[in-house]
Amino acid sequence: MDRNEITLTGRVSRPPVQKPLASGNTLTTWLVVVRRPRRPGETAPVDTIECITFEDELAASVCQWRPGDVVEVAGSLRRRFFTAAGGKTSTYAVEATTAHLIERGPPPRPTKWRPTEPTSIDRPRHRERLPHTPPTPAPEEPVPPPRGPA
Repeated sequence: MDRNEITLTGRVSRPPVQKPLASGNTLTTWLVVVRRPRRPGETAPVDTIECITFEDELAASVCQWRPGDVVEVAGSLRRRFFTAAGGKTSTYAVEATTAHLIERGPPPRPTKWRPTEPTSIDRPRHRERLPHTPPTPAPEEPVPPPRGPA
């Protein structure tokens, strides 16, 4: 009997990304980093595994995750084919049937390069370009008459 069941528990490494497809479906992808057992004297190796879903309800839940969150994903291993610049290629991903947030990761620390305010990732990429208008100069204040002997 054949079986294709995968269960991963690990940390989200980047915000989930949604991509509309020509078929009308939306592909949601995210990466889960899973630590391997550590060998003495070595740093713990990790596997970074792409997870995907086409299900809107599951995607809505997954899109609430942020890097550092601990999650559990269950599904099946799928080989995906696509055309890239170099021609046809393939990759493997876990097509999720269920996904759960286990523990919220720490909030991102503000830095010069990563503020806690929304960034370009959170904002739409396309902004309406407005025609350039020079700044309006401030009105001049009246100059009071000089004070002198009366």
